[in-house]
Amino acid sequence: MFAHFLFLSADLRRAGRLLDAYPGISLDMTPGIELLYTLSKNITETVEFFTSYSDRIIYGTDIISNLTFDVAEARSGILTRWLETADEYRLPDTADFNLGPPENGIMHGLSLPEDVIRKIYLSNFERLVGPRPRPLDTQAASEEAARITAGRKRLSA
Repeated sequence: MFAHFLFLSADLRRAGRLLDAYPGISLDMTPGIELLYTLSKNITETVEFFTSYSDRIIYGTDIISNLTFDVAEARSGILTRWLETADEYRLPDTADFNLGPPENGIMHGLSLPEDVIRKIYLSNFERLVGPRPRPLDTQAASEEAARITAGRKRLSA
């Protein structure tokens, strides 16, 4: 699962080729500064992409525990409005600095079909990780963190 659409929002053809070549890959639509604005520039192409690859796109927000409730609510609301409606709108004042502003400040909603939205919000994630949270295997997580750290040390040496 690649976060932030693997930063390919400006090149949906390339994103499609990647998904076609690697059936195990999914793209997380957690918004970076450019993601929703870039995808809003060509609504027809974006709706076609989201519909064609609806089994491979996963909802994400990057909402973290230190955000205020207003900011967290605004960020998730921006995404749901963008996916569910055909609205043209500007970011709310409560949105945090990570989301804007773009060149013109306008976002264009996709008004995706209900079945596509359900896959993005829930079904795709459940297919990958299951419908219920599982306890964290702290031993396995610790070993993985050590493995990643050791790899980074080798690369920087």
